[in-house]
Amino acid sequence: MMNNVYEVVKKTDEGFRSIGYFQNERRANTEAKSHNDWCIRRLMRTASKLTGTVRGVNADRYRELENEACNPPYSVKVHRLNRGF
Repeated sequence: MMNNVYEVVKKTDEGFRSIGYFQNERRANTEAKSHNDWCIRRLMRTASKLTGTVRGVNADRYRELENEACNPPYSVKVHRLNRGF
């Protein structure tokens, strides 16, 4: 008998950091989406305060923020557990 456990992980410079384990895939996806939404809101708040984002001094910083928003850091990994004897 095989069961799945879903792990919410965050991409870091060193690799992945575990946020939590869930038995339900929907709950894990909801948790990852919640964390990603928070990160995107924070990035867009920062981007809205930048001046000169098209051709000015902050154009490179704005592109970095766009790339971070397009590649959210939180994702769900599936672990299969064999519970048979």
